[in-house]
Amino acid sequence: MPPASSAAKQFVAFRQSQKSVGVSYAYCGVGCQNGPCFNKGGGGVLGTGAIIGIVFGSAFIVFLGLLIIILRIRRKRMKKLGITSKGGHDMQKQSRDDDDDDPGKELAIDAGPILGMRYSFEFLNDATNGFAKELGRGAFGVVYKGVLLDGSEVAVKELVGHRAIKDFEVEVRTLGNINHANLVALRGFCLKRNHPLLVYEYVPNGSLDKWIFSKEKLLSWQTRVDVARGTARGLSYLHEELQIGQAIIHLDIKPENILLTEKFVPKVADFGMVKLLGQTKTKTIVCGGTFGYMAPEVYTGAVTPKMDVYSFGMVLLELVAGRRQLDYSLPDDRFFLPAWVVRKAFVHSEVDIVDPRLEGDFSEEQAQDLITIALLCLQRDPGSRPDIRAVFKMLEGWKVPRELPQSLVHELERTERLVRRPSQPLRLRSDSDSFFIDFGSDRSSQRRLDEGEPTSDDIYIVPSSESGRIASLNSSSMHVSLLR
Repeated sequence: MPPASSAAKQFVAFRQSQKSVGVSYAYCGVGCQNGPCFNKGGGGVLGTGAIIGIVFGSAFIVFLGLLIIILRIRRKRMKKLGITSKGGHDMQKQSRDDDDDDPGKELAIDAGPILGMRYSFEFLNDATNGFAKELGRGAFGVVYKGVLLDGSEVAVKELVGHRAIKDFEVEVRTLGNINHANLVALRGFCLKRNHPLLVYEYVPNGSLDKWIFSKEKLLSWQTRVDVARGTARGLSYLHEELQIGQAIIHLDIKPENILLTEKFVPKVADFGMVKLLGQTKTKTIVCGGTFGYMAPEVYTGAVTPKMDVYSFGMVLLELVAGRRQLDYSLPDDRFFLPAWVVRKAFVHSEVDIVDPRLEGDFSEEQAQDLITIALLCLQRDPGSRPDIRAVFKMLEGWKVPRELPQSLVHELERTERLVRRPSQPLRLRSDSDSFFIDFGSDRSSQRRLDEGEPTSDDIYIVPSSESGRIASLNSSSMHVSLLR
């Protein structure tokens, strides 16, 4: 092995000989078996690429660690709130999971992927204090007040009856994908054996009917106008603004399904009967609604957005007058609100229609406009009614037509004659155009007995406090008869 000084001299000579070609070598500092060791590429010195790789690799490891920590914290928080799943949930899979409680029965659900939070039944039971405080009750559900662990108030709706699962699917599919100031917000759901639950935002002032039909509460005129505008705005979103080529038809617009916030902002609720229509905006189905608010075309089963327009017109009249559209305690010329209103409108006496509890504190011009808009919505022919967007624009200040069609008087007075004597039989013939419909109502009926046997041809309406559940409809009649 050559001496170290000799090896150094060889290295210096070699470096000088390589400067001309730009090659860099590093000496390892010790002698090798065959002379000095020259390591091409800089020996133990790290290159720029290696340094960048180490930096980015270290940063990725740190980021991955932070992500894992965040996910663990989030999972603990969701578990604390009773949320077992979020986003992209498959209700069909959940039904199989819940069937473990009762393997002898099958809970058939086919709603596809849905959005929203899934709460456990035990958590909602605690949040509602054992479903203690009831906020309201309808034909197909009961609503309870609850408080989540974060202090936010919610309304928990327990769906009941044979429509429970279907209503659950429809509401989650609809509200889980929309967000609007005039539509009630769905915060989550729970699907457990025999307990389909929907969790909504809590709307403190309750439903509109408690304000316009109550002797203890009174809405100012401006608040009524704002409620009408907000409701029309929400329906316009469902009909026209949700998606191009599609429309959501509510099918059950009534005061009970319009909720009022603390500042009396209206929110349309109860989407259990909605239908999603395609580009034709029409579909033939067996549908439902509430007696008195259903459009005449419901008898044919043809569903269009104009059905909601009809229902809105009826609600608008009740909002202006502060009374139900049917009130048998009133004289014969006033018991059916639409017919009384149209007669007053044709002699320009709309002021007589406005809720007398307001004691004249309202705009007569606005009252005339609202009544005219409502009557235009109540025309029998769907094509003659304005669409909900036009209704909203008129409520916002667009010009309102001053002339009403003469046929409107005949149409509404015809309906008035049909409902004048509810204890008399209405000869409704059963034919191929008849079908069955489910809905809630404050009236029920029974089959007429003929020689001791019930017949399917003669049905008559009788006043009752019970809720109607099934109705036989006939496309040639403007009336609906309910079966107990």
